[in-house]
Amino acid sequence: MSQKPAGSGILKSVRGIARPYALDVSMLRLSKFEILQPKLDGWYAEGTVSEGMMVLRSSTGANLVDFEVHSYDYLGGNRPITFRGEYLYGTNRAKQDEHTYLTYWLYDVILQGPYVERYRFLQRWHTDYMEFCNVLQRQPEIWLTPTYDGEGLSYLYEEVKSGRLEGIIGRDLDQGVMDMVHRYKPKFCVDYILIGVEEGQGRLTEHAGALLGGQIKNGRVEMICKVAGMNDNLRRDIWVYPDKYIGKVFEAEGSQVFESGALRHPRFRRWRLDVDPNTVFWSGSNGRFAD
Repeated sequence: MSQKPAGSGILKSVRGIARPYALDVSMLRLSKFEILQPKLDGWYAEGTVSEGMMVLRSSTGANLVDFEVHSYDYLGGNRPITFRGEYLYGTNRAKQDEHTYLTYWLYDVILQGPYVERYRFLQRWHTDYMEFCNVLQRQPEIWLTPTYDGEGLSYLYEEVKSGRLEGIIGRDLDQGVMDMVHRYKPKFCVDYILIGVEEGQGRLTEHAGALLGGQIKNGRVEMICKVAGMNDNLRRDIWVYPDKYIGKVFEAEGSQVFESGALRHPRFRRWRLDVDPNTVFWSGSNGRFAD
């Protein structure tokens, strides 16, 4: 169990504090954690509060947006507080949900102590923020990422399968500020017809760099997605003998299916010799859940 050191309990809030490394885990491993949280589809951002303003900065230090907040002195000496969270602006899921669009979702604060204590701090701060918005009759722009115990895993899993969540985060009660976080992100599969090949660059010159995947749309085959992720032997064979592969159906996987039918972070998975190319119709954002 992490021990809270003597002193103020605040870490130095300066640029250069890196976010914790995220390790991808299976659903089975995720079920072992004491705290589960939704993985939101936003931009990692740190929000520093000082003198009644929260200044939101990206991981590169660039200013994103300012929020007016309450100016209570939580730490004494009017010292700034730095929060961690997801900034939802312009992302696909944010655009689909008015409740999340252009908002900042808190999930941590840069203070010493176990996560259970830091989350209580977030709850207290956010309660005061909501009261501040209520008094001024303003729409809240900052939200607190909810937490669940192990019994919430099935609910979160269904939200992921439906596409309403990007993934699930697992934490332990005594997790430190810089401890590794564990996340589950699903994979989705889509079938494409191989309609062309792009040459690779650098060491992949004279190898297939990307497969041009098409689907039947409006009565003709249209290019939908560029797919990489093949091993070097397959890359070379496709480049040297393209006629052996053009017209075949292949399956690709990615972390999300866009409305265009393309995958996010697409990777070649396998050939679908059991699928007739004439049946590979454009499916929009509908992909198979690969888990």
